[in-house]
Amino acid sequence: MMLAALGAVVLAGGLGAAAFFVVFFSAALRGLGPALDSLPWAIAAFLAVALLVLWSVGP
Repeated sequence: MMLAALGAVVLAGGLGAAAFFVVFFSAALRGLGPALDSLPWAIAAFLAVALLVLWSVGP
C-alpha cells in the first residue's frame, strides 16, 4: 500500500513537471519576458496535473 502511494506521488510529480516544462519552456523560446509572464500558468499547470493524477489514482 505504501509503495502504491509512493508510486502515485512520483507519477503525479513527473507528469506535473512535464506540464510545467511544456508551458514554461514553450514561452521561454520567445524570450525572458514571456517566460516570466507564463510562470504563474506553468505553476498552475503543474498543480492541476499533479492533483488530477493523485485524485484519479486515490482510493
